[in-house]
Amino acid sequence: MNRYTFQAIFLFLVLVGGGIWLLPTWQEYCQAKRHFVQLQNQTAQAIKIREHLHHEIIRLQVDKKLIEKIARDKFGWCRPDEDVYDFAVEAPRN
Repeated sequence: MNRYTFQAIFLFLVLVGGGIWLLPTWQEYCQAKRHFVQLQNQTAQAIKIREHLHHEIIRLQVDKKLIEKIARDKFGWCRPDEDVYDFAVEAPRN
């Protein structure tokens, strides 16, 4: 074997050995990158929800009609001069 063939074989073995040695690290990197992207998506979604809730809080602090609507719908409240009639049909009892 001449000198260049020996160097080529040695270089090939070094590259293959380095590739085998770095393969688990590369797999960990790819897994960490996927996890990072997933966390970024969750963070973006949480930011959108937070902004929506923030706007809703501001509306509740400012909009009197919205407060009245929620009080009427959720709690069945009415004004002192109003009569409320409930036409809900009850389920028949056996």
